[in-house]
Amino acid sequence: MVKKLFLLDGMALVYRAHFALISRPILTSKGVNTSALYGFTQTLLDILKKQQPTHLAVAFDTQAPTARHAEFPDYKATREAMPEDLSLALPHVCRMLEAFKVPVLTCDGYEADDIIGTLVQRAEKEGFQSWMVTPDKDFGQLITENIFLYKPSRMGDGVEILGVPEILNRWGIKSPDQVVDVLALMGDTSDNIPGVPGIGEKTAIKLIAQHGSVENLLAHTSELKGRVKETLETNRDKALLSKRLVTIIRDAPCPIDLESLKVQPADDAKLKELFVEFEFNSIGRRLFGEDFKGGRGFQPPRASGAGVSPATSAGVSPALLAPGTPGPAGRRDARPTTEELQLTSETEVGAGTSSSPQDRVTPDPEGSVPYVVPFTAPSEQPSPSANLKTIADIPHEYRVAATPAERADLLRKLEKNATFSFALDTAGTEARETRILGVAFSFKPHTGYYVPMPDEPTESKRLLEEFRPLFESAQIEKEGHNLKFDLSVLKWHGISVRGKLFDTMIAHSLIEPEMRHGLNYMSEVFLGYSALPSLPEGRGAGGEGSIPSSPRPSPLDSLSSVVLPDLRSASGEGGLTKEDRPSETSDLHLQLRAALEPLLKEKGQERVFYEIESPLISVLVDMEHEGIKVDAAALADFAIQLSKEIDTLEKTICRMAGTTFNLNSPKQLGQILFDVMKICPAPKKTKTGQYTTDEQTLAALAPDHEIVRLLLEHRTASKLKSTYAEALPAAIWPATGRIHTTYNQVATTTGRLNSQNPNLQNIPIRSERGQEIRKAFIPRDIHYRLLSADYSQIELRIIAALSREPGLLEAFRTGVDVHTATAAKVYGVFLEMVTPEMRRKAKMVNYGIAYGISAFGLSQRLGIPRKEAAGIIEQYFTQFPGIRKYMDDTMAFGRERGYVETVTGRRRYIRDINSSNNTVRSSAERNAINAPIQGSAADMIKVAMINIHRELTQRKLKTRMLLQVHDELVFDLHTAEENEVLPMIEEKMKTAIALDVPIVVEMGIGATWLQAH
Repeated sequence: MVKKLFLLDGMALVYRAHFALISRPILTSKGVNTSALYGFTQTLLDILKKQQPTHLAVAFDTQAPTARHAEFPDYKATREAMPEDLSLALPHVCRMLEAFKVPVLTCDGYEADDIIGTLVQRAEKEGFQSWMVTPDKDFGQLITENIFLYKPSRMGDGVEILGVPEILNRWGIKSPDQVVDVLALMGDTSDNIPGVPGIGEKTAIKLIAQHGSVENLLAHTSELKGRVKETLETNRDKALLSKRLVTIIRDAPCPIDLESLKVQPADDAKLKELFVEFEFNSIGRRLFGEDFKGGRGFQPPRASGAGVSPATSAGVSPALLAPGTPGPAGRRDARPTTEELQLTSETEVGAGTSSSPQDRVTPDPEGSVPYVVPFTAPSEQPSPSANLKTIADIPHEYRVAATPAERADLLRKLEKNATFSFALDTAGTEARETRILGVAFSFKPHTGYYVPMPDEPTESKRLLEEFRPLFESAQIEKEGHNLKFDLSVLKWHGISVRGKLFDTMIAHSLIEPEMRHGLNYMSEVFLGYSALPSLPEGRGAGGEGSIPSSPRPSPLDSLSSVVLPDLRSASGEGGLTKEDRPSETSDLHLQLRAALEPLLKEKGQERVFYEIESPLISVLVDMEHEGIKVDAAALADFAIQLSKEIDTLEKTICRMAGTTFNLNSPKQLGQILFDVMKICPAPKKTKTGQYTTDEQTLAALAPDHEIVRLLLEHRTASKLKSTYAEALPAAIWPATGRIHTTYNQVATTTGRLNSQNPNLQNIPIRSERGQEIRKAFIPRDIHYRLLSADYSQIELRIIAALSREPGLLEAFRTGVDVHTATAAKVYGVFLEMVTPEMRRKAKMVNYGIAYGISAFGLSQRLGIPRKEAAGIIEQYFTQFPGIRKYMDDTMAFGRERGYVETVTGRRRYIRDINSSNNTVRSSAERNAINAPIQGSAADMIKVAMINIHRELTQRKLKTRMLLQVHDELVFDLHTAEENEVLPMIEEKMKTAIALDVPIVVEMGIGATWLQAH
């Protein structure tokens, strides 16, 4: 049997895991950041499961200086301080390794690289095959036929295992040990390794390919010419120093018996404790089955010296990098990068995006709703014990109301209450087509009633009619979790729910806007209660508060196949039944309201909840039900047209390249552009050595190269064809002939709505091709036209109102074009002297300010030198000092309170705004500046939607609100109502939220969405 040794570069992996989720970290209910621990644990589990190593260990650096520091005191001197959350995570990583019985290896005076380099060489002599688990390129120098570099998955691209052929191809060298020579010439800014000034990767590879080593190159500089010869001769000592610094030591004094690194059975008891403490419930269930009991906030006793591994008995120092100190020997590759990393696993972590750069969504690692993370002091969080109560522990009374008499009795009880909770038990997760299997009600804690529905559709409809007066009563409040789904299902069954609504998912999203909002999770946190296992996919009542109206297959049509645990009821009435889960769900809604309602007041969220989010639920239900008509034939014709254009572009591009190749292959495209056509003297490469051909890279090259412009056109046309021209007709609901999108209220951090299945908020409008898509959206019939009502420059107006900047306020009050007015001030010219180019630059600054645009960012967007961009920004703040004051005041507010808020009081928590790490802090500061602006705009259009919907309903008008797209509302306008509806919509939008700045609403009417807009 082959002995397989896996050595993990500990610090590099925890850094990678931490920064993979830096914008949306994972926190426990106690406020502990577990991103690094979670990601590291996932990597470890992935290796144990898929690679099945026989031997395994993790190497870490220590605080002790190394020989590299002695020779070059500035080694790693430019490294930023370790983020506080990451420092605090390191002991927990060691505790996790201890529970897995994985040795931790350290050695004072040597880095993790050196420990790994020493052990893999020794292991090869003893017949091992070894894998070095790290994202660090330096390890390429150690590769042999039996030693491999194992790069964990990044950006969803899967694990990458590099052997000798891959390393030679990546660096263009003849032997892996020449990696050192290439790196020595290049230098490494992250480790402050000087290299040779003026020599980059491409030149370094060329020189080493010709001369074999740094030493041989320096011995033959007389054969070189020009700048390269001069810089090498001038920096001879730097080249040799750099080589010594990047060379991994292979004989470190690590007296480790390799057999002591054998994989051992984990300590299950300790693992369970850790999974409970850090709320890794899905990992716990994956390893220990559904009987694993998770918890929230449990703090088991910690042994002194946590993190000291079994390996320490073999003579290795356990002195790991102390929390809060960067340490002179911090990992060379342990650093945040400008490139966002992502961890991926089979089921738990991923990423998604919405329409706004500030509205990115991260899926819940426990498999429920998208979530982000709040700034909340541990003392403010509930702290139930790890021994969560279950349905077997708490007396309860869950009954079935199946007969007419039982249902009548239940109705009488419900009608006497001012409020009740309910949960639908459905056969699927698509509100438009799912069958209602039953309805659960609760009006008193620990009680519930389940009304099963007949299988026969006519009988089911007749039974549901018995409850219509109850659901449509405006005097009775309804409670639930993700009520929009339940209300949508009932709407498609002909019942329009009325009355006030209390949605526990939405309430929690305002109390803790950046945490998970799943029902099970919240029950554990606030009630100390672990709900019954979630029902199989498609069970409405068993949902975790996810957005269940996303179309997914519904494998089961009957609750009879749900397997419940063999528990006995605390009420003494015997075992559980299939009806207990929906009854329990409805009961939990009721109990959670009692816990959440006081917190809404405590967190100042009552206005947002009661005046905005709760009334909006019914509005969205009606909009989703209405849908919008699309001309499928027009889209089909457009798809054919796009196919022809794509084919023509492809042939033209291949003709210009002189060969046929796959335009959708980044590898082939990079080779054509940069190796064959050589359109760029120093093209960028990815970490795998492949040429970078992303949108941003090509856009920068497009002005100078026709082939690149055509490639971008090809990509745009291909995306339009697949994402819209082909996908939208497929999204038409056959029963209505319309497209019905789904709006999510809790999916973004700023309060903006999120559209999905399909996403109608990202349909392009600026390009001619993109406009063809909007042209396909049409009114319902000849009696209607589409109406578009769009807030004009709303975010800029909100900036002016919040900052009270006189210059901006004056521009809006006088009606002068704000971008022209800005350009006049920035460039110091009269209004009539402002050129289109000046206005374009001013417009970019105006909008970029809300996102904390930098000189680098502005220079990239405008295609101007960074110095010029910096000058524009500096002049902007000189002319508009109120904007700078607003930004400074907002950041100060965030630093003091841990959150910022919109004009309505909606909060966004900014937990990293006081971080000592500049990268982390800068990101938090940008979010702090943007959130009140974008969030206020979101609140404003939501209030407008509520008021408009109310007017349309009360006046019994035929006009219907169909879509919300950023700052725009789209209506099916009944032509006979035009004179009444237009003034009403404009007035409700203008007065939604009072601001000390004029609000302008641009309105248009047309036979298509394009004409209306």
